[in-house]
Amino acid sequence: MLRSLAVSLVTVAGLLPGTVAAAAVTPLTLGKGDFPSVAVGGDGTAHVAWRGPSDGSNVSQLMFCRVPKGASACAGGARALPVPGTGESRPFVLPYERGIVVVQSRLSNDPAVRGLYVIISTDGGATFGTAYKAADVGLLLDAVGGPGSTVSAVGSYASNLRYVNFAFGIPETPFATLSSPGTGDLGAVALLNAATPFVLLYDGSGNAAWRHYDGSGDLNDEANWSAASTPGYLGEQPGLAHGTLGLFATGRLGPTSTRPAVRKFAGTGFAAPSTIDTTSANPVIAEDGGKRLHAVYGGFDLRHAVSDNGTAWRAETLVKAASPSGLPYLAGGPGHTGAVVYWSGGEVHLARLGTTTAAGTGKKTIAVAGGKVTLKGPRACVPPNESFVARVTYKRDGRLRKVTRVDFLVDGRRDARDRKAPFRESILQLNAPAGTTHSLKARVKIKVRGEEKLLTRTLRVKFQYCSS
Repeated sequence: MLRSLAVSLVTVAGLLPGTVAAAAVTPLTLGKGDFPSVAVGGDGTAHVAWRGPSDGSNVSQLMFCRVPKGASACAGGARALPVPGTGESRPFVLPYERGIVVVQSRLSNDPAVRGLYVIISTDGGATFGTAYKAADVGLLLDAVGGPGSTVSAVGSYASNLRYVNFAFGIPETPFATLSSPGTGDLGAVALLNAATPFVLLYDGSGNAAWRHYDGSGDLNDEANWSAASTPGYLGEQPGLAHGTLGLFATGRLGPTSTRPAVRKFAGTGFAAPSTIDTTSANPVIAEDGGKRLHAVYGGFDLRHAVSDNGTAWRAETLVKAASPSGLPYLAGGPGHTGAVVYWSGGEVHLARLGTTTAAGTGKKTIAVAGGKVTLKGPRACVPPNESFVARVTYKRDGRLRKVTRVDFLVDGRRDARDRKAPFRESILQLNAPAGTTHSLKARVKIKVRGEEKLLTRTLRVKFQYCSS
C-alpha cells in the first residue's frame, strides 16, 4: 500500500539478501485506537495517524504522532487533531511538497458536517492548520498522493464506489461514481503513472476489476475513465502499490488457495500471480526509496517479505504473536527501510523494516594498498537449481597494480579458479534447499608495487536460494 506525493517524504515498496530482520523485532506501542496508517520521511521519521477510541460522547478522535528514527516513543506524545465529527474510516497520512496531509472520513448527525476531511502540516507534523471538508465519498477506503500536488481517494456509499481528486484548500469537490454491476463497492487507488490514477474495484468474495483515468478531461467525471475490466479473482481485501518498479496488486493466490500473492499490472491486465509465502494471509505491499518491494502479512505472527522484482520473495517473521486485528498498513522509507503499523488488543503498534542485516548485501569492497577490490554476488535470491554469476573487480589506485588470481568458494568449498581478468564465474549448485542461505567467498591474489610477494585477501558475501 504505497502512499506517495513528491518531495519531502519518501513513501514509495530479484531480492537483495540482508534487509529483512533475521530475528523478530519488538514493536512500539503508540496509543489506544485502531486502523492506523504511516508515512516515512526522508530522515526516517515515521508519521502515524489512527482512529482513536470513542469517548463518553461517542466521538472517536483523529490521533497523530511522530516517531523519529531510533526513537522508542512518539515525539511529544500522541495527540488528537481537531477535526469535526467522529472518526469513520482509517485515516491516511500523505506527504506533499511542503509537509504532510492527513485525510479521514468523519461521521456526524449533521449532513453538512459528514464527509472527507483534510488537515495539513507544513512543518513536518509539529503543528497542523484548520481541518476542512474536501468531499463526500462515503466511507473512505483508500487515498494516495497525486497526480501532482493533489490527492486521489476512493470511498464506498450506497453500494457504489466513489472516486475524487482534489487540490489542497478547495472544499466540496465533486466525485465520480466508478462502480459497475458485479464489481462491488469496495476499492483501492494507486497511480499507473505520474498522471494516471488507477482504481481497483472488488467485492467481499474476492472478485476484482479495474478502471483508470483516460487522460481526456476532468478526473472527477466518470466519462473520462476506462470501462471496467472483467472481474477476476484477487482474494478478499486486495490492495495496490505503485512506484518505480511499476503497479502491483496484492491478494490471494486463487479461490482454492489462500497463500499471499502479488500480480504486476502489464498494461492491459495483471500478470500471473507470484506467491510470497506458504502461509495463509492477506498481504499489504509498498515500495521503498531503494526500489524494493516489501510485503507484510499474517494472522498471528506478522511476516515480512522483500523482493526486487515482484516475483522472487524472501520472507521472515517480523513480529512474533502480533495478532493484528485487521490489515496492517505499510510504507517504504529511504533506502531499503520502511515501517508497518497495526492494531491489536485496542492498541496501535509500530514496527520498523530494514533496520538489521542478516544475510549480507550481495557486494563486498575492501581497501588494499590504496586501491579497492570488490566481490559481487547475487543481487537477487537465486532460483533453486539455477546458476548465478560471481565477479571480482578492482580499482588500480595507490600501490595496487592488479589482481592475478581469484578462487571462488561456496560454503568453504572451491568452486572455480580464475587466473586472468575478467574474474567472472557462473556457479551452479544442484539440489540446494529452497530458502537456505549460503556463503560466497573470493580468495584473491593481488600484486602490489614494491612487494615481491603477492598479497592474499578474502572477501565474503551471503546469498539465498528463493523460497518459492
